[in-house]
Amino acid sequence: GRTPLHRAIERADLDLATLLLDRDADIEAQDSDGQTPLHRALDHGWKVPDEDYPAYTAMAGLLVGRGARVDLWSAAGLGDKAGVRQRLDAGTDPINGSGKAAPLTIAGFRGHADIVRMLLEAGADPDATYSIEVAGETIEQKGGPLWLAANRGHLEVVSALLAGGAKAAIEIYASGSAIEQSMLHGHTQVANLLFLHGAVGHPLTYCVTNDVAALAEHLRANPDARERLMWSAILAGNETIVEHELAYGPAIPEKEQFNLL
Repeated sequence: GRTPLHRAIERADLDLATLLLDRDADIEAQDSDGQTPLHRALDHGWKVPDEDYPAYTAMAGLLVGRGARVDLWSAAGLGDKAGVRQRLDAGTDPINGSGKAAPLTIAGFRGHADIVRMLLEAGADPDATYSIEVAGETIEQKGGPLWLAANRGHLEVVSALLAGGAKAAIEIYASGSAIEQSMLHGHTQVANLLFLHGAVGHPLTYCVTNDVAALAEHLRANPDARERLMWSAILAGNETIVEHELAYGPAIPEKEQFNLL
């Protein structure tokens, strides 16, 4: 499980983390996911408010300064070009990994375009492909690095990934597409680049941009997409589409109504 140091990291509480380290907290302790405190500091999750990112970066710096082990993944997350080069040349750390364990994924998330290029040139899978099990079904996941970079608005990273062979039209299970993430967070340049590389819009995309003409064309070509239109409109905050669907859209099954709240 998580140690007090892990919890201090998750809260970005630099003072508490310093106190725990001063009292000999295990800096390499692993939680139930196998993550050390340094891993937690770098992979703090994309839902963290923008203003909190520097606190997690400072936390990572504290841990490294106190002797935390830095592997290829950590060096990629830190943006440490010399460290990444050294570990790539040594060949002792895996260049790919499952999901968030891929060095390319953490580099993309934290916006280190130079590191992304280094990893791609060294043979990293640009889509960071892996599989998950959902209700007994194996589902292939592609595009974690691109999805996170699109979410964060890291245009240079997205460009580097696409140049390195990453697919633009990707979706992450239960999290949507890279296009949706870029538009939801106002990263228009990223979205335009993805469209130019073959990404396809969905109802959520057009609800975010309020492009009713494109939405209508999409629904004509994909009638089944109408079933999820209300969800897309609510998520995008598009009151016009919500009002239209309430008046003219298909009835929402009772078992799905709670999911719209």
